[in-house]
Amino acid sequence: MRVLVFKSSWVFGGGEIYNLQLFNILKELHIETVLFSYNDDFIKKSEGTGVTTKKVFWGSEPSSLRYLAQFFILMPYNYLVFFILLFKYRGSGNVVFFQGIHDKIIGTGIARILGYRVYWLEHLSLMPWIVRWDKRVIKYLYNKSSKKVDGVIAISQSVKKELISYLAINKEKVSVLYYGINLNLPNRNPSEKVEEFLKNNTGTVIGYVGRLHNEKGLSILIQAFNEVQKDLPSKLILVGEGEDRLKLEELVEEMGITDKVLFTGFQENVYSCIEKVDVFVLPSLVRESLGIVLLEAMSLKKICVASRIGGIPEIIQNGINGYLVGPGDVSELSRVLYSIHSLSKENTHAIQENAYATIIEKFSYQEMKKLVSKLLHI
Repeated sequence: MRVLVFKSSWVFGGGEIYNLQLFNILKELHIETVLFSYNDDFIKKSEGTGVTTKKVFWGSEPSSLRYLAQFFILMPYNYLVFFILLFKYRGSGNVVFFQGIHDKIIGTGIARILGYRVYWLEHLSLMPWIVRWDKRVIKYLYNKSSKKVDGVIAISQSVKKELISYLAINKEKVSVLYYGINLNLPNRNPSEKVEEFLKNNTGTVIGYVGRLHNEKGLSILIQAFNEVQKDLPSKLILVGEGEDRLKLEELVEEMGITDKVLFTGFQENVYSCIEKVDVFVLPSLVRESLGIVLLEAMSLKKICVASRIGGIPEIIQNGINGYLVGPGDVSELSRVLYSIHSLSKENTHAIQENAYATIIEKFSYQEMKKLVSKLLHI
């Protein structure tokens, strides 16, 4: 058996991390895997898992009128590209995973004709992409192509619900494959930036890992932290890069808390940063299909606070293994951060252990591997 994976993207995010874990599992199952992508960073990291990679461009996702036009302009070219690639790697029992609008709509029919088993992987909410009025043609083509697939894999129940309710995908074809955390990771070297920032620190350390982008709600987190730090000794660590970094740094400076907030920039090993925090916050405002970074924090027994949106409530049970807050609600977030500080040692330990148990029971690497094996009939 050979598995072909098509992944269109320009940035490295949760979808790419999900794929890397899938590649690790396929390697353990001794399945040859070929990745097609045009994301250099993703390609490089994928090669580290042992997959064969091919750099191919077939267009950006049609998220705007500009790229919608590009979708139709490139359609003849893409039919040829997908036919050549799929024809070259055809073989009995082969499987293909499509993840972008282009490959799903154009590649699915070709793959079926050439004898592939076809699966779609949905790791993002599709609402902003194909449910708007100007994407009606895309929605129609998406629905039509979905009738030819063997299965649609959603990263969460939230995404599954959208596929069935808003896109009319046959519910019998949709299954959920949660990201699985590998708890047997090698020792992690500490970040020098974080170590220096926390030198002689005795207060609570609050942290975030991810893109510094408006939709992640980081201005909300900074405002809530500003309220908390007035009364409680605390520091804030923001790990990652993004287009809003300068705006966020200016906000921190305006509040006069530059000595209490660290922007680490990109960090190769985020686990080493998460290990240094006491409370992990994911204050997303929109479109959080699951929240892989939450799973990583919970696997390290951190108390997590996250927005009550998307797939996050599938991970966190409020007050049991973490805390949920309304997206964009500074007051609620600051109240929760205050309440965590006042928790007894026993209650803190209970939440930490419940978080870890959630990973073992529902989001483990072994569980993901078992479901992938079942999916591929191994």
